[in-house]
Amino acid sequence: MTRIGVFEIINYCVLRLYHKKCFLEFIKFCVFTWYLVRRIDYLGIPNYGVYIFTVPEKMEELPIIQKTYDLIKWYIPILNRLPKAHKFTLADRMINRLYDILEDLTIARYAKEKLERLKSVNTQLDILRSQTRLLLDFQLVAIRRYEYAIKLINEIGIELGGWIKQQCRSASNFNIKTT
Repeated sequence: MTRIGVFEIINYCVLRLYHKKCFLEFIKFCVFTWYLVRRIDYLGIPNYGVYIFTVPEKMEELPIIQKTYDLIKWYIPILNRLPKAHKFTLADRMINRLYDILEDLTIARYAKEKLERLKSVNTQLDILRSQTRLLLDFQLVAIRRYEYAIKLINEIGIELGGWIKQQCRSASNFNIKTT
């Protein structure tokens, strides 16, 4: 976790306003900051570096969900830079599919009957592989980006396959115990 304190936020805002040449907002913010510091001093808060919030560096999720999240963060800016002819067809479908995969994995994490949803995600992941290959065939992405995307998709696929096998084993164990 990265901790951000009051003065880090104030410093960031002052620099942003100053560099944007927003002098009126800069003056207003300085007056507000002076008031805030005086108020903190008046209240007797001993530590000016009181941390008002924390920023998570990574989500604390299942590894497959975290990998899917990382794939989305990396892949969507690339897909948004495609030419118009492909951006509103292939790229939009891929973006929606990425979000659907993340959503279905998150739902499967908490569902009682996981197997059908996981099989659906497996199908969506296979379609995403084919769409990624189309990007390469249409020469819309460089080979190194294609290789990296396929590597990430395959890592998700390996973890998904393991999760499906585990669910199949637990379902078969459940059937053996009930009979």
